[in-house]
Amino acid sequence: MFRQVRRASELRHHAQKLVNHQKDLLGEEDLRKVQEAIDKLHETLKDVYDKQNLNKAIKNLEEIVRDI
Repeated sequence: MFRQVRRASELRHHAQKLVNHQKDLLGEEDLRKVQEAIDKLHETLKDVYDKQNLNKAIKNLEEIVRDI
């Protein structure tokens, strides 16, 4: 459980760094998608631990970051 939460937190942190560093290079639509996925993962981390929701949020953010 804690390993997965830590991984999700690190993923969120790195995705936010990506957005901050490449804000001028990303299109507005891509930027919006990534930020929404980051926010969703953050909300999922703040909620009561639910492995299924956490995995879904992680997978969603990974796919969006991979596509840009």
